[in-house]
Amino acid sequence: MRQLLFLYLDFDNAYLIAMRILLVFLLFALQMGAQEKSFKIGVVTDSLMVSDTLNDSYALYLPTKFDGKAALPVIFVFDGEGRGKSAARLFQPPAEQQGYIIVSSNDIRKEVSLEDNLTSAVRLVQEMSKTIPMDLKNVSFAGFAEGAKVATSLPLIFNNSHGVIYVGDQLFNFGMAEDVKPFTAVGIVGNQQVNLGLMEMSAIQLRAMGYPGILYVFEGGLEWPDPGLVTSAMGDLTLEAIKSKKRSYDTALVSQLYEQDIARAEKLISTGDFLMAHNFLEGLTEKYKGILPTGGVKDRLKELLKSKDFREQRELFQEVQEKEERLWNDFLYYYDEDIATANFENLGWWNFQKLELQKLTEGENKAEAAMAYRLLDLLERLTREKLVEVEKEDVSLESKLLAYMLATVFDQKNFEAYKKVISLSTMDNDYSTALFFLEEMLKNGFKDLDALYEIEGTLGIKLNREYNWIIKKYLGSSRYFENATSLY
Repeated sequence: MRQLLFLYLDFDNAYLIAMRILLVFLLFALQMGAQEKSFKIGVVTDSLMVSDTLNDSYALYLPTKFDGKAALPVIFVFDGEGRGKSAARLFQPPAEQQGYIIVSSNDIRKEVSLEDNLTSAVRLVQEMSKTIPMDLKNVSFAGFAEGAKVATSLPLIFNNSHGVIYVGDQLFNFGMAEDVKPFTAVGIVGNQQVNLGLMEMSAIQLRAMGYPGILYVFEGGLEWPDPGLVTSAMGDLTLEAIKSKKRSYDTALVSQLYEQDIARAEKLISTGDFLMAHNFLEGLTEKYKGILPTGGVKDRLKELLKSKDFREQRELFQEVQEKEERLWNDFLYYYDEDIATANFENLGWWNFQKLELQKLTEGENKAEAAMAYRLLDLLERLTREKLVEVEKEDVSLESKLLAYMLATVFDQKNFEAYKKVISLSTMDNDYSTALFFLEEMLKNGFKDLDALYEIEGTLGIKLNREYNWIIKKYLGSSRYFENATSLY
């Protein structure tokens, strides 16, 4: 049904075992004790080098209660674009409130492999264990996008992790879950992401396996959530540490966290986000179970369930879900079918579907708008997966050509796809298609004149008068026929 959601990366168990060997060095480092270093307290310090022999760097936040002697809880943060400083600043307010050290890597990149990102992450944990006093019972990881894959993989290596906050993505390996001590798993996902369904199902599976935690949903796409939701997520780690006796009960802190969460729920209700408010309040009953009486939360939930506005919003959401399911299945089926049969006649239909979804994203119906964003996300992912597939497999030139044409439909800035269409069309002696996509690429902002004469297989067209005329029309000059005053 939603098979795209289950495209997990395949872990190499031998690799993970090798990574675990690094813990021997980590434990040795801990026995040696923390090194004496001077850091600023109460501010985010960026561009700190992991070691003298590595180019890796990180941002660090030490709460004002840090004295260099008492071990404190620590959260290692992995932003998917290596933005260590901005990620650390997002975590700074709740870290100060809840007493966490924040170590935020600058070295996670979506362009590199998971293994390389994990290696950088393990090195950071290893080196920081020698640098700052950390509470080994309270070591957690947080990550966004590619960084979320790293964060959810690290408990397989560090088998005594307290928790993980994963934002927008994940890479849980349920096949190895029996080898891992349960940790607090707090997910955060935007309702416009195609990953929403996968993360909902994974959260259910984690709870069934005894992993405490929750999945928070906010209105948005693949992005860090607002600071208030980060505070709530860190609060889950703190409260689970209290429940498991890893931290002492702090009456004032628990009350602050509860009041902040209630205020967030009330804000959602006041802005008409009744379904999100309902789901958030339901999560609070489990979050504060055994910590505070939750009767007030349950009473608020009962009031919400009786609300006419809530019931109408829930019914509308269910209708949108049914519509999304139909479109989802249609897109999955016809995408594969059209490429397999090289059905060029359906290009217009796909462009129409994209335009209709884009219209919905601008509409007043929030549920339909979120659905449209998810389906556009799905189509972009289908495109990327299919391009990998057609390059690896023995498919016809026509099928490959259609796959790249569809890539330009769903991403008009995918200039590599335009160049592939120009290349394949020229090799098929279809100059009119090559010239059309050349002009479309230039209309959409392509500026590299030299690259237009280096496209594979275009010897037969790059000396063509019209090819050069189109280039000159958009870029002001061309390599050939530069002095021509007309197309003919």
